[in-house]
Amino acid sequence: MKFTNIKYIAFVLLLVGVIGCDSVTNSFTDGYNENPNNPTSAPADKIFVAGQVGAVTFLESHSARKGSMWAQYFSGEDRQYSSIYSYNVTASDSDSDWFMAYVRGLTNLRLAREKYNALNVVPQNQVATTKIWEAMLMGQVTALWGDVPFSEAINSDETTTPSYDGQSSVYSSVQTLLNEAITTLEANSSVGISSDVTSLGGDASKWLKVAYTLKARYLMHTGDVSGALTAAQSGIDAADGTGDALMPHGPQQARNQNLYYAFTNVERAGYLAADRSHALDMLNNGNNGKTDETARLNYYYDGTDLNSTDGFAAATESFPLVTYMENQMIIAEAEAAKGTTAGNQNAIEALNNSRDYLDNKFGTDNYDDLVLTDFEAGGAYANTDIPQHVRNWTYLGLIGQIEGFNFVRRIDYNVDGLSPVQGSEFPQRFLYPQDERNTNSDNLPDPVPGLFDATPVNQ
Repeated sequence: MKFTNIKYIAFVLLLVGVIGCDSVTNSFTDGYNENPNNPTSAPADKIFVAGQVGAVTFLESHSARKGSMWAQYFSGEDRQYSSIYSYNVTASDSDSDWFMAYVRGLTNLRLAREKYNALNVVPQNQVATTKIWEAMLMGQVTALWGDVPFSEAINSDETTTPSYDGQSSVYSSVQTLLNEAITTLEANSSVGISSDVTSLGGDASKWLKVAYTLKARYLMHTGDVSGALTAAQSGIDAADGTGDALMPHGPQQARNQNLYYAFTNVERAGYLAADRSHALDMLNNGNNGKTDETARLNYYYDGTDLNSTDGFAAATESFPLVTYMENQMIIAEAEAAKGTTAGNQNAIEALNNSRDYLDNKFGTDNYDDLVLTDFEAGGAYANTDIPQHVRNWTYLGLIGQIEGFNFVRRIDYNVDGLSPVQGSEFPQRFLYPQDERNTNSDNLPDPVPGLFDATPVNQ
């Protein structure tokens, strides 16, 4: 693993130019050997911002695009993206993903927490929020790769070849981080959080609900459906979207643009589109007496392209990290899994909550409330049962997010009409990066799993 003196250089990659040189002292030679463009320290808040940006970049850029192609939200139409879409992928394709997660994200989050804890008065909510970010990030890392470095990661003083933690162990550690953060925030919900780069604006009470939704997300990954339901019932509860954790964006190229926009319009026009998108087909054919998908279709897609004008991939459009929609879909899935009339009714209530959320988001009245008879003979969804409808609906609720790829793998790609792009198998994981194979091969799982080998929790 490429972590040479990583603890003190990683945050520099995002902060060069932010920190100026020290004041000149009385001695002409003082500071002569100090490089003002290569700082070795920074305030905790600055490092925390760097960690958040690194984590968001991982969650919103190449990893999200790759996962979204394999979930068939989008399709690769040129050069290496055409190959990736068709499952022809190499280990080196994961190098940038791994670097972004570990170097730009995890390193800065842990270093920020270390610095917060070293202050005379420890800002407990700041510490808690670094834990939520680490859990959000590393939950996705272990979901994508399976066994990964965690307990020994970002510890170059002791090892540059960290051992791998089992996937279940990483998920357990993620839950520990979330539990600790929840305990802190429940005791200090009125204390604001500084340097929050998201739409939540440092609101601790909203971050508390995000933590519960993340608990539910990762408990679903590991098959703890009842635990996930309990957590989700304390999760994001604002149907108007005001409790969603979003990454805001702006119009400045190479500074704050939506990363889907930057890729499809600035960096690699024509690489990523929706010519062969299964989600696009489902939305095109999703209208009935209870549902009008026109607004959602037009939000994500512009013909067979991503909507980069005024929709999901627009330059200034915020990117979803954790949302009310996801929380309600977890509740719906967990309730429908009970196989009881009461469970089905509760699942429908959660579905209706998510439908209200979409109407609020798009300013429409396109989603009428569902009832049990809609899934019986003569109903709008008579050709499917409630659990299958929940799976289809959840699939459409996660377009463009890594969590969509996690979801389809978890349910064995059981979405109506979904079939492999080629061959008879679906992708099951990201490949371990070539850089890691070159520098830490002794700690990789043996044998090294391939693209179609399920991660442990999905076996």
